[in-house]
Amino acid sequence: MRKNLESDDSIDVVTYGCSAHQLNLLSGDLEGVEAVKEKVVSVIKYFRNRQMPAAWYKQRGGTKLVLPQDVRWNTL
Repeated sequence: MRKNLESDDSIDVVTYGCSAHQLNLLSGDLEGVEAVKEKVVSVIKYFRNRQMPAAWYKQRGGTKLVLPQDVRWNTL
């Protein structure tokens, strides 16, 4: 349907796919880069497990740090 709307010159519409699906695909691509996820985990653990950096983070108004976790969509 989207291709049909794009090919019809008499209709002036913007077509795009499902945003949630696009974001899910993007997150899957980013999860494939394990080095990025490992670095994020190490930074979060550094601030979470050390007293002074955790205090500095909290003093600057930082919120609770949450470790990334794998999520499976559409599961029961």
